[in-house]
Amino acid sequence: MDRTLPLLAGLTIDSGILPWLLLFVPATLFMLRDMRIANATCLLPALAWATASWFTGDRELYFACSLSLATAMMLTEYGRIALTGTLWAVALMVEFVLIRYLQQATGRVLMVESLSAAGILVFAAIAARISGPGTASRLYVILLSSLLSCWTLAI
Repeated sequence: MDRTLPLLAGLTIDSGILPWLLLFVPATLFMLRDMRIANATCLLPALAWATASWFTGDRELYFACSLSLATAMMLTEYGRIALTGTLWAVALMVEFVLIRYLQQATGRVLMVESLSAAGILVFAAIAARISGPGTASRLYVILLSSLLSCWTLAI
């Protein structure tokens, strides 16, 4: 039941995208709050997944997008696990599950997505400790997390 909402003359947005914008915009604002290029760079995988989802129409890719955002938020402090970033990452995944619930996903789907997200965030925390600080290390962990999310949905 996708509808088109008129925003400005000639500019419309698909209502199926609107919930994901509500997920992406706060995460982006959190990541860019201190104007560090490294944090902006870490948003690129999520942006790539969102773009791929939009062009292909495959809404399952929003799971990878959401986990990319959550992992990036968790690793905001120079590639280290920070309590604030971790709490924001968990809040983002709770918002993801809420969106999926409102989209009438089944209980089984919600459970699989929730458990997968929790496991992948734990993996990301361990991988970040092993790989060390730095933008390249963070991008590596973010990409691995998002690829793992695709793999868990494919199972």
